[in-house]
Amino acid sequence: MAPLILGMIPILLASSYFGYIYQKSARELKRLDSVTRSPIYSHFIESVAGLPTIRAYQQQARFIAESDARIDTNSCVYHHLWSTNRWLAVRLQLLGAAIVGMVGVYILFTLGTVPKTTAALVLLYCMSFSDSMNVLIRQQATLEMDFNSVERAAVEYTLELEQEKAAINPDCRPSSASWPAQGEISVSNLRLSYPGTETDVLQDVSFHIPPRTKVGVVGRTGAGKTSLIAALFRLVEPKAKSRLVIDGQDILQLGLEDLRGRLAIVPQESILFRGTIRSNLDPFQEFLDVDLWAALEKAQLKGRVVKSLEDAVGEGGSNFSVGERALLCFARALLRTHAGGRGVLVLDEATASVDPENDARIQEMTKTQLSNITVLSVAHRLRTVAFYDLVLVLQQGQVLEYGPPLTLLEDPQSAFRAMAQQTGEFEALMAIAKKASCRSSEKGSSIDGGKNDGGVKV
Repeated sequence: MAPLILGMIPILLASSYFGYIYQKSARELKRLDSVTRSPIYSHFIESVAGLPTIRAYQQQARFIAESDARIDTNSCVYHHLWSTNRWLAVRLQLLGAAIVGMVGVYILFTLGTVPKTTAALVLLYCMSFSDSMNVLIRQQATLEMDFNSVERAAVEYTLELEQEKAAINPDCRPSSASWPAQGEISVSNLRLSYPGTETDVLQDVSFHIPPRTKVGVVGRTGAGKTSLIAALFRLVEPKAKSRLVIDGQDILQLGLEDLRGRLAIVPQESILFRGTIRSNLDPFQEFLDVDLWAALEKAQLKGRVVKSLEDAVGEGGSNFSVGERALLCFARALLRTHAGGRGVLVLDEATASVDPENDARIQEMTKTQLSNITVLSVAHRLRTVAFYDLVLVLQQGQVLEYGPPLTLLEDPQSAFRAMAQQTGEFEALMAIAKKASCRSSEKGSSIDGGKNDGGVKV
């Protein structure tokens, strides 16, 4: 048996070497397979979601070609992955044949000393050696490759991805259960840059919003309007020395759950989830049914669109029109501000994709239903902020102007006036601003804090 044992040593070493080479290459190929497979699924999901648009613009051929290209890229990697599999199988079979040959020669030289039944049994087990080694190495490699998903989740999404701040900061909690009730906002020396870039998209932005004031944020593309919203919700952390204070509370010290749970927002894209009207309006079950119905009634959806709080909502709100989805998001914001006692509402181009009828309806709700809270609205149409109390004009991440719309429109040097003239609606905007100014005077409302800086270039 000693010659057989000595002969097995190099064969086992060769098997280990081939297994090491296979595992090393298969592991990397499995990573590439996962990376190239994900775009196929994402492209398919996007194509199904946007199928009406694709057909409307007759872009079926382009999307099919794009899908085929992604499948071809993944197929190339998959082909190489299985080629390494066959590479290992061929070499292990050769080693198995070598073992069978070595044992056969040994039996011939020891003919008569080894029983025939024993020799046949040894040959039978030797013939299955290559299959056993193939399964052993393949199972070990498969186990390691299957951990590729764990590796991606642990490394890419846990270690390499920058983590947000804590949800709750025990050392700094909201001053009261109704915070922010007044909606007074003070921004000082706000600087912001996105991860991976060194350029500041917001540069020393400073302004003050009195309580219960409607402020429109306008500016060209890239002026920093959306970045201001990102800073307010701390989707991106502002730089050091920046200060964001709401009702006397420094929100940069608050936990993210305390901050985002107290502010209401109507995003540009109306976001609804599969479920019911109730689960979309009140996902955390914080409010009573009467509050939900009140919010729907203020959004003019009660009885007209929504018959029951258990009405089904499709994925992404697919069973509602774009305008109805926007109104549902508006009702969700009204629920948090009115029933929840919150005093700040952010409108991030909320009517950008809404038809004129629903746009007018939302603007009317802004005038009537949001009179007692602070509204910060990123505007895509100047008409939507012409009746606001104050207008903040941003340019290249800096505050260019800040003041009442009428004051800015009457200033010949005002950038807001120039923007209004370029839209071709200057006279209409002036009339809206004058009407809003007269209505504010009649109600005795005062925004002296904003008017002191009105029309002043910053």
